[in-house]
Amino acid sequence: PGLGRRLRKDKHFEKSIGEEVEVKLFRPINKKKEYIGRLKSFDKNTVSIELDDGSVLEIPRELISVIRLTFDF
Repeated sequence: PGLGRRLRKDKHFEKSIGEEVEVKLFRPINKKKEYIGRLKSFDKNTVSIELDDGSVLEIPRELISVIRLTFDF
């Protein structure tokens, strides 16, 4: 998908490894419902992103409302 479009299929995730993504959740993780980080990996159950502090957050796919590429101007 293009900038700002949702990542839905595994092929979208595959092409976006290493890119910065915005993740919005149905329920909070660590008291937050939105995260921005680099997409590190994914499988059928989870998506892993690297946050700005270098930590890696594994997010269960069923909690993800929207995941999309970020864009800077």
